[in-house]
Amino acid sequence: MENPERDVERAQEAMDDSIRRLEHERDRLEQDIDESRKELHHMEEATGGEVAGDWRDTDDASGGEDPEGAAKRE
Repeated sequence: MENPERDVERAQEAMDDSIRRLEHERDRLEQDIDESRKELHHMEEATGGEVAGDWRDTDDASGGEDPEGAAKRE
């Protein structure tokens, strides 16, 4: 026998779980952004206000980092 009320409860629980996971992921991403901003700020201070070059052009097509590009940034 079907129990529509229980189905609604399960759907609500699943939605609540999804919301909690998304909120956790959002918090983690916001923390990553904050850490990246701090790192950028430190790099800017170390280089006199500007970070030389565009870091995006130092990655190869596979998504891995090009060692020469990494050396340029260091």
